[in-house]
Amino acid sequence: MKWIAHQIRLPDSSSTTGHVEGHSERVLRHIQLVADVLAKPLSQVRTLDLACLEGGFTFELAMQGAQAIGLEGRKENVDKCEAVRAKIGLSNCSFLQDDVRNLSKHKHGSFDVVLCLGILYHLTASDGVELLGRMYDVCQRAVIIDTHIALFGEERVAIGPELFSGRSFCEFPPNTPPERKQRALASSLDNDSSFWMTEESLCRCLKAAGFTSVMKVVIPPIPLNVNDRVTLVAVKGNPIQLLSCDMPMKDELPERTNPFILRASFTDKELTSVYSRTSAPSEAEGIEVLLARAAGAELRAKQLQNQLQTTTATLDSVLNSKGWKALTRYRKVRDRLRSISGRS
Repeated sequence: MKWIAHQIRLPDSSSTTGHVEGHSERVLRHIQLVADVLAKPLSQVRTLDLACLEGGFTFELAMQGAQAIGLEGRKENVDKCEAVRAKIGLSNCSFLQDDVRNLSKHKHGSFDVVLCLGILYHLTASDGVELLGRMYDVCQRAVIIDTHIALFGEERVAIGPELFSGRSFCEFPPNTPPERKQRALASSLDNDSSFWMTEESLCRCLKAAGFTSVMKVVIPPIPLNVNDRVTLVAVKGNPIQLLSCDMPMKDELPERTNPFILRASFTDKELTSVYSRTSAPSEAEGIEVLLARAAGAELRAKQLQNQLQTTTATLDSVLNSKGWKALTRYRKVRDRLRSISGRS
């Protein structure tokens, strides 16, 4: 069996695979979250791990005492999970082969917490939105989501009355045969492309599903985490009605401005004032801001031009160096010898 992601220690002290960079940090973060969010012994907890892949999180939860179920769409992955379960001898975990898009309370039951780790960004926008609603239905307390996000909205998609921002991601080239998709153990099951929501769109979608609080997780840390991957905890609670003051007039979560455009268009002083300004600027102040912004943009353009010239000069120097020319001659001789050897 080919193991690609989860290191699971077996009774004979061997492991399913060698050390996987970042895996133990992810396991610690999500298992700690389960314990912290539920605030009760894991032996009293029932969990569901969606698209569990090779079962790493499911096995850890079971070893900690939870009644753990892993749902996985590919038979090859389920077979690996069952083989490990037999070797470890765990009776409090099980694995089901099913598509996460079929998740339902009627079919799978209810759970204290649902883990949605590394699957949401493999779904289309409509399937992702529907899955969030299905997770709300089957969870009793919380959903833990670990997913890639779009750093800003390159596209907008309409799902029902709502608009969500994000970007499309290619899962498979067009006309990829179904059997090849099945062999891609860490990709989508069948869709050729997926949709990565922005963080704001994802949070708005969770709110629309019915979750009362959504929190972003930083600790336990995952040092190698890229900046377009986040861990969120969505809590299924009871909405609070304020007694000491009026309820907020607005509870919208607007999309953030593209940070690269924002940084290129404003000075540091202006960036601060964007968030601290309490009243609209006067016409004169508005003109001054526009002039300062234009001057800042011109300065940055000159800096980029200088960097480009430096890079071009460095590249020309490398290409014209004796070492590069010698390497080029060596490659030609090597290719010539390979050609002669192939004909003989």
